[in-house]
Amino acid sequence: MLEDDGLFILASYFNGIAHPPGYPLYTLLGKLFTFFPYGSIAFRVHLLSAFLASCACIFFWLSCIKIFNQKIIATVVVFVFSFSEVYWSQAIIAEVYTLNILIFSILLYLCFSIIEGQSLSRAKTCFIAFVYGLGLSNHWPLLMLSSPVFVFLLSQKWRQIAKYIPIAFLCLTLGLLPYLWMFVLSLTEPEISFSGQITSISELWSYISRETYRNIDSAVSSDIYDRLKFCWFVLTELSQQFGSFGIYFVVFGFIAQWYCLPKRICIGLLSTFIFNTFLLIFLLNNEYSYFGESIFRVYPLVAYLVAAIWLGVGVKVVLQILTLIFVGNPDINIKTISLMLCFLLIVTTLLSNIKYNYRATDNWAEYYASAVLNSLEKDSFLFTSDDFNVGPIGYVHKIKNIRSDIELYNIQGLVFSNRLFHKDKMTENEWRKFLYAFISNADHHVYFVDEFEYRKSFSFNGLVYQASSQTSYDRSIFKYNSLVDDYLISVISNGPPNHRWEKMHYHKLIANYCYLITGLMLYGESPQYESIEGLAENECHTYLGKISIINLLLHDEQPNFSLIDDLLVSTEMLIGEANTKSEAALFYHLQGESSYANNQSERALDFYHESMKVWRHLDNPSAKKIALLKKE
Repeated sequence: MLEDDGLFILASYFNGIAHPPGYPLYTLLGKLFTFFPYGSIAFRVHLLSAFLASCACIFFWLSCIKIFNQKIIATVVVFVFSFSEVYWSQAIIAEVYTLNILIFSILLYLCFSIIEGQSLSRAKTCFIAFVYGLGLSNHWPLLMLSSPVFVFLLSQKWRQIAKYIPIAFLCLTLGLLPYLWMFVLSLTEPEISFSGQITSISELWSYISRETYRNIDSAVSSDIYDRLKFCWFVLTELSQQFGSFGIYFVVFGFIAQWYCLPKRICIGLLSTFIFNTFLLIFLLNNEYSYFGESIFRVYPLVAYLVAAIWLGVGVKVVLQILTLIFVGNPDINIKTISLMLCFLLIVTTLLSNIKYNYRATDNWAEYYASAVLNSLEKDSFLFTSDDFNVGPIGYVHKIKNIRSDIELYNIQGLVFSNRLFHKDKMTENEWRKFLYAFISNADHHVYFVDEFEYRKSFSFNGLVYQASSQTSYDRSIFKYNSLVDDYLISVISNGPPNHRWEKMHYHKLIANYCYLITGLMLYGESPQYESIEGLAENECHTYLGKISIINLLLHDEQPNFSLIDDLLVSTEMLIGEANTKSEAALFYHLQGESSYANNQSERALDFYHESMKVWRHLDNPSAKKIALLKKE
């Protein structure tokens, strides 16, 4: 339930609205699946994705039969694609990408059906337009990027299509009706509504066009090298989708298609692949990092489907070559060899990806959310913040009804209907003043999942920060909680999970644990550990774990610079574990802080500049330090 999984489950269950562009078609279908009379709500919405993925495979199989004219090749292609790492991963969680693949596969099948026919009927044109409209109601950016193949496939039918443009446009508009439903629904303020009421057509357009995501989709600190790294990442990911040697058939099939398939099909497939990979990379302009990879890796699913077609071409040509080589040889059974090759492709793909996608016993998100909620005082207020906690905590609290005494908010004023403000309609100072006032006037405990810069003080238990308006300290207060300690120790002892988002969360939780225990050791609280050095070498052996220790040591009244320098040396070797550019830049910033505290201003300035090279962003704390040192 990390990333968007939990949010889509919440939006489906409460008949609500997901993040922009809203994905109203998926949430409507998700709501229907919540009535399925078996399993948890999470299982039911996950079942929707599995159902959509299965339906997509059926239409993809029908399309492959028309491409290859051989059921065995079509079957191999579909099984290999269905067991590919990314497609399989999206078929077992609440996400919109399997629905996008289903709509793409339906349209692909319809286009191939039209190619075989002599004439294009008005009914078929209208149906294609309607399905395309439904696709736009799900994930319009990816569907539009996938459209070149349809254009090239139907290029010889354009005269017939032109006759039906007015009625086709009407049918396409009907397919967009889920957005109208989303607009009306927002006015009723459902329990889950990402941005609240949409009160005008301009706001609706802004929401659908993802205008609020402009800064996310195009990072200020991104450059051409980030784009090139993403291009290489896509090619690397492609090489891993179809087992140990599937990529060789993909490459061979890509070359062979120009001799086996009509040119318009080849050009359509190639352009669709490029649009969903390299063009998308340059349009988005994201920062390249492990976090950036994890977000982007699902976007090229249609490109991987195209690659599966190339794989099928490669398999077909290889089988034809084997037949020519061994024809007339009574000792060689070509049919048996062909079946064995096809079976091997399917099995190797399955075995390569099962370790990442077999998650029947995975309760990471629910375990975390329960630990957070159970660490809170009775009748508290809890502010969630990001994809790592909003969905899991929201699901466990609102659907599983765990700790119903807690009032759940979002620090950005998003997702939950009880929002106290709209942060995007306030200045940063107004937003902070509002939260300060809320904490001061609250008659119950106020907690934040992530640290919030508060003018008084926080106490930290390893999972959440509790704000205090009664007392003021120049540092955080560290509170030992046996339930939290047991949870974090179990996370550390189990080691890093395979799933990307869980792995990032794992490193974040270790950092929390290290920050807590170091604070307890520095300020004389219990329990006592032998030494900070031992803590850094054992439980806190990760990059973020060591960074959290260094950060806290630097803020001590009497910093142990010898220990800090030793930790910085060992941390530098782990910098590759950083999930984002900002995390990587933090290492050089802390080196600068250590040098500055030792009155080595020039050396500190060099480190601050190095930090800015890694993450060229105004939110980098080194930016303020550089400005300060220049004044001095």
